[in-house]
Amino acid sequence: MKALKSSLVIILLLIPFSLFSQILDGTNNIPNPGNKISAPVNNLPAAIRTGGSGTDEFGTTGSNVFLGGCNDSSYMAVPDASGTFSLTSAGTIEAWILPTATTSSSPCIVGKGDTDPTCFLFGWTVSSSVLYMRVGGTPSINTGGTTISTGSWYHVAVTWSGAPGNYTLTFYVNGALSGAPVTNTGTFSDATDSLTIGSIRAAFSNKGFLGYIDEVKIWNVVRTQAQIAQSRFVGLGDNTSTNTGNAITSAANYTGLLASWTMNNHTRDDIGAHNGFNRRSAGLYWYPYTAGFPIPYNFALNCSSLAGANDYVTIPENAAFDQTVAGTFEAWIYLNAVGVLQPIFQKGNAFATTTLAAYITAGNKFGINIGAHNYFPATSPATFVANKWYHVAATWSGGPNFTVNTYVNGQLDYNVTNNLAMPTATGPAWIGRYYGTQRFNGYIDEVRYWAGARTITDIQNNMFASCRSILPNANLVGAWNFDGNLINYSATSGIHGSFNTGGGNNLRFSAYVNEATTGPAPNAQFVAMPTVLNCTGYPNGFTKKAPFVSIPDNATMTDTIIIGNVAGTLNDISVFLNISHQKVSDLTIKLKAPNSTEVVLATAQGGTNPNGILAVFDDSIGNPITSTTYLSPWTNWVKPQNPMGTCGGTALNGNWILTIIDGAATNTGTLLGWGIRFNNAVLVGSQNISSTVPGNFNLHQNYPNPFNPVTKIKFEIPSSELVKIQIFDILGREIKMLVNERMNPGIYEYAFDASNLSSGVYFYKMQAGEFNDVKKMLLIK
Repeated sequence: MKALKSSLVIILLLIPFSLFSQILDGTNNIPNPGNKISAPVNNLPAAIRTGGSGTDEFGTTGSNVFLGGCNDSSYMAVPDASGTFSLTSAGTIEAWILPTATTSSSPCIVGKGDTDPTCFLFGWTVSSSVLYMRVGGTPSINTGGTTISTGSWYHVAVTWSGAPGNYTLTFYVNGALSGAPVTNTGTFSDATDSLTIGSIRAAFSNKGFLGYIDEVKIWNVVRTQAQIAQSRFVGLGDNTSTNTGNAITSAANYTGLLASWTMNNHTRDDIGAHNGFNRRSAGLYWYPYTAGFPIPYNFALNCSSLAGANDYVTIPENAAFDQTVAGTFEAWIYLNAVGVLQPIFQKGNAFATTTLAAYITAGNKFGINIGAHNYFPATSPATFVANKWYHVAATWSGGPNFTVNTYVNGQLDYNVTNNLAMPTATGPAWIGRYYGTQRFNGYIDEVRYWAGARTITDIQNNMFASCRSILPNANLVGAWNFDGNLINYSATSGIHGSFNTGGGNNLRFSAYVNEATTGPAPNAQFVAMPTVLNCTGYPNGFTKKAPFVSIPDNATMTDTIIIGNVAGTLNDISVFLNISHQKVSDLTIKLKAPNSTEVVLATAQGGTNPNGILAVFDDSIGNPITSTTYLSPWTNWVKPQNPMGTCGGTALNGNWILTIIDGAATNTGTLLGWGIRFNNAVLVGSQNISSTVPGNFNLHQNYPNPFNPVTKIKFEIPSSELVKIQIFDILGREIKMLVNERMNPGIYEYAFDASNLSSGVYFYKMQAGEFNDVKKMLLIK
């Protein structure tokens, strides 16, 4: 694939981190503190390239945020006037914790009670470094359990069941049973006192939690060890509409969930609406870039249970699905099994009335059907295998005489034209279900439904980017990324998904393919979802490829991006990389610049289990990757092992070569995609900067104007036309032909480099069909 033309100039505003965050001072007794978010958090700018971004994709600003700054008088309070959290017969509390100091003797993680005896207090003891649970006035220590130390993240949980005077308490650390269950003879004080996170209001001393707390969940049921282990990495919520109509808690995996505080730039509970308030110096913090964040950057929909007919997601009826002239469907999928029909999406409850269905056939081919017609080839190039991620897309145009293109991994797989109209079926759409009894078996991620037929360039540009990274976009009519909720992130209202299918739904959200594995995390044993990133500025400005080529076992492979339209000198470069591999620690990854300077991005680091690399490498972010910090996943932005700098003062234009060396036998992988961005340079040429289809032809005034030596010319095309844009001098002589090609509808921008011209007045003229317009610009050197 030829290098994609790009002229979009990305200017990242390098705001000092101190302008929108503050550092904890010594009054909180927290050594090496994180970066506190100044209130109000909902007015913060999005995380930028120089700091503020964490690891979980689903965060409100694409970042992972924690509660910190707690002490005996500082905490997060949650009003409980109705006594919701006075769970006197059964319950479960879960949280991620990172203790940073041991000044307190019995730090409270979650508590309830203004006086002693309390309702309950869940915490850890500094003297013995284990968990404990206080019921009323009676504490029970997790004697013999897993020890908790400072400086590391732990997932902790406690369950209880029984009656006053006889409760069974069971503790868990990192998804595993911690010690033996114990009997507690206390009595819950069934009070309406506020729930508190990070301390308790009862008059104990040294009960403030010193460190960070994240992803607190409270249940009114006893969760099993398997349930705690497999769901501990997934934050639930992050949108006020998350659980409307019990959209989430109707699933069997989330039955009994009362509240979930993700801490992602807010203190809301998006499951039960039990919203919290930070008291005194407690607040939300970004922890500095180091190894070991509790929540990964990307979740997917887990459809692996195959337990019943109700295992699918329902999306309400909406005319947005009736793209009867042209449209596009796309998704990421991972098959647990092949050789059977695998339904990805269906709109219509019968074959003949299907608006659109997308699926993998029993012959392991990707296809769609519109109405009573299937569009799939028995002999297409792509044949699906189990236990591997694929990107699939289909476009249709010209209805009712549809031309259908299907794409697998960004490459054309099939093309056909048939005369068959698209029915506008009533009733809901489904994800993971066909109109019959078939259900999807595997994982689904980033389902998108578009108005208009996307080009192959459109598909390749955005396939690795979260839908949140490409918004706003008027043509994106539906987008579900499954990152802790079933929310639709397009502008179309009324099409949020739901697990509420009228029966026992066993679907859930998933962070790792093998997330039931117990033990500390993240570490090299966990297999992440290598589909999309939600990074500031990604995918904008990146010249990308989606080769999906094999990384051979114990051998070397290369892939090349050719840059030929860049002006300026290299000061700052970012590299996007998506690799799926059976053993990342086998790999050495290098980037060679046009001047043959070669930089090592990573060498023989990572896990011994199947894992991957999905990140943007940038010299400005965090710590260099080492064997101790390179864990899957580590963050969405990372520093390369060796600084890229200016690549030895290289020219920008030429061949940029990615080299991947597999240094050991028995393991293979795939280079799914990669790209480069010159953060300081001007990319010259024409670039489609928006897929929105304008209503009229339009030629904008160049900017800046006056300019020296580069200016940008924006123009709009409502229909496919031969477009010419020419530059003339003051005497009417043609200086340069900028554009002379048939272009698809869209909004474009051309970066014109006048380095070889003299100061003066120039004119630029656009012709497209019957449209003609001329504008003046001034070059001053």
